[in-house]
Parts: sequence; C-alpha cells; structure tokens
Amino acid sequence: MTAFAGQSLKGPPGSAAFLRLANTALDVDRKTGKQVSATGCAQGIALRFGKGRVVILGEAAMLTAQTAGTMKLKFGMNRAGDDNKQLALI
Repeated sequence: MTAFAGQSLKGPPGSAAFLRLANTALDVDRKTGKQVSATGCAQGIALRFGKGRVVILGEAAMLTAQTAGTMKLKFGMNRAGDDNKQLALI
C-alpha cells in the first residue's frame, strides 16, 4: 500500500494499526507550521464494531485514481505496482 498525504491516527484499545508511520514522522499544523511527533501513529486503523469491522484511513487519495500536474503523474489506485486496490476489496 502507498499513501500520498493525509493525517496520522491513533486507535482505541483493541484496534489494529496498519500503515504505521516511522518514528521520525511528524504531524504539521498547516496554519502555524508547528511540528509534533507522530511516533506510534498510523494512517490506517481497523477495529470491530458490533457484528462487523470498521477500517478508518487518515489518507483518502490512496483509494482514488488520479493524475497530477502537466505531466499527468498517476497516483492512487492507478499507480503501477501499488496494491491499494486489494485494500479496498478487503
């Protein structure tokens, strides 16, 4: 899986984190520029809810199919080599 932007998440007890961020990852407040460590955070959390499961993603572009800029660079699910489509199917 590949993430392209987004935010960090911390799940409740009993949740499973995936797309874990590196210990060097930072959260940046876009208004103030203040940086805070994102150690222990992830961009994906899965948890049981009632009789089912819920997946929460802190990044939306990974489940889209987009192109960017004049060079039409592919990102999201249409980027070669990514398995983000498989995540959407699970």
